[in-house]
Amino acid sequence: MTRAELESLTKKELLILARDVAIRGRSSMSKSALVEALEPTPNTDDEARTNKGEAEGGKSTIVDGLPPIHLPGISSEDRAEAKARREALADRLLALVDLSTHCPWRSIEGHPCGLPLLRSNDRC
Repeated sequence: MTRAELESLTKKELLILARDVAIRGRSSMSKSALVEALEPTPNTDDEARTNKGEAEGGKSTIVDGLPPIHLPGISSEDRAEAKARREALADRLLALVDLSTHCPWRSIEGHPCGLPLLRSNDRC
């Protein structure tokens, strides 16, 4: 979404988008702060490192915008195995919830729960 499209949305709609991308502190942000947080502006340093990783023939080493942590004594095979286990766990956990719908529960103040629903239940 462009900045103009984001500015045309209501604060409530911006809060929903911010929840979907897990922006921290969104409930206390003003509308303009939400627009800034949601505006797609890639970090040039991260983009350069990503492009460098792809140019070297491999996948990017940037994960969630952070450079990798190199631990001595851990082989690339161990890293690949650990990554495969993490991905398998993520797939199993995703099978438990429906990310397209959110819990209908609201606090006494009217704040929504916001968590995804369990597939076998109407609650989070």
